[in-house]
Amino acid sequence: MIILAGGKNSRMKKEKAFLTVDDRPMIEKTVSEAKDHCREIIVVTNRPEAYHYLDIVVTSDLIPGRGPLSGIHAGLFKSSSFYNFVVACDMPFISMELAERLRREAENHDVIVPCWDGGLQPLHALYSKNCAGEIEKALHNNVRKVVDVYQNLKVKVIEEEQLIQWGISPRVFFNVNTPEDLTVAQSMVKRKI
Repeated sequence: MIILAGGKNSRMKKEKAFLTVDDRPMIEKTVSEAKDHCREIIVVTNRPEAYHYLDIVVTSDLIPGRGPLSGIHAGLFKSSSFYNFVVACDMPFISMELAERLRREAENHDVIVPCWDGGLQPLHALYSKNCAGEIEKALHNNVRKVVDVYQNLKVKVIEEEQLIQWGISPRVFFNVNTPEDLTVAQSMVKRKI
């Protein structure tokens, strides 16, 4: 698993990975949920010293300053696994069940990405190591949007209807970008949504 934790946190004004949801920092919550399901957890960050206490693999962007696409690239290079579940550190309700289901859909594909509410969810998706070269080319061409590299890869989209059949909650795609989002996430935990 690759956790992207290198954002600028411009809207939040604080490092989002360490904001508390469900009585613990989001990064600790994500790592805890993943430990029983992943043989390797990699955090990609521009502040590696802040994450070493988690006892996981920590790395930084190889091509810095280019957003989540650069984080995926660095994580894929560092990973010892061919397929890697990629999530953002500000997604407090990740689903390891969804990660496993995406893995089962992976054969002959480079990216397996869920689609919810009409939009692709590239930061809760599965990427193969085959993506690394294509992502690197894109980064050198100043491409920053993750889905923009999909055109040159074998992508399988998992539609919302399938996700519903699998019993996947829409909350897995919720991310915390603002103080208001953090309040919503905390209330979701309290209301067990």
